[in-house]
Amino acid sequence: MEAKIQEYIDILTDNRFVVKRYKLETISINDPRYDNFEFNEDFLLSADEFYIDELLDYIESQESSYTTAISFELNGFNKSNHLENYLETEFEKFRIFIVNNFNKIEKSILKEIVEKIKYSRNELGYLQNANIRSLFSGYKSLTSIKIEFCAETIRYINNPLFITNSQVYKKKEKPKKLFEKLTSLNQNQIVILFHYLKEHEYLGKGMTKNLYAEPISELTGFSAEKLRQGFSHVEKKSNSIDKLGFTEADYSVARRALDKVSASIKKDSEEKIFS
Repeated sequence: MEAKIQEYIDILTDNRFVVKRYKLETISINDPRYDNFEFNEDFLLSADEFYIDELLDYIESQESSYTTAISFELNGFNKSNHLENYLETEFEKFRIFIVNNFNKIEKSILKEIVEKIKYSRNELGYLQNANIRSLFSGYKSLTSIKIEFCAETIRYINNPLFITNSQVYKKKEKPKKLFEKLTSLNQNQIVILFHYLKEHEYLGKGMTKNLYAEPISELTGFSAEKLRQGFSHVEKKSNSIDKLGFTEADYSVARRALDKVSASIKKDSEEKIFS
């Protein structure tokens, strides 16, 4: 199997967690910032690696522990947004390689990849849905991100249209859009609008941000990469300084746009009812 394929598959199927225990002075158990807390390594007591079955047993054994704070790491990351950004980059490399080499790759290899990722996704789903009453929940956000990328990768491999369309886009000479007026909204307002449509699962349910950004780029003329970055920055959990670029005015414009759409739908539906 090609090294570039294997590298990404290894990431998706490596579900070992590193659990780090710290002296309680580093954090209050009830601190609402718990998932994003910066742990002080000077207070580190231990660091242990667990497979999922072992992790469940460990979490349950720590249920009544008020003497330590715990950090969970998956694939080297203890924050879900950092893990997501990492997996987005790796998925894009994988996607490009598949597009460029699809006709050379044995389909039996792709089938084997899908089965491995399905097993990993199901394993993570078992962890996510395990009925554990515990003070420590940091592993759940990491698990959710990993499940999302497993699902997205399976969907991509199993749908030849994704790959064929990507090959067509790659070969097609795209016209410059610098002077096209495809939308009356600016880039930040578009990001806000489509972010909430995705958050409420009206569009792009289960899609990663880089795939979600591509069709929106086609519809609006804005760079797909800039849109992807915007989707990362606009999230509530984002710690990026670029989040400050989304002003109250941008939110107001996006809100008014949705209000206008809602008003038009209401008007047309009422006309149909009473006509």
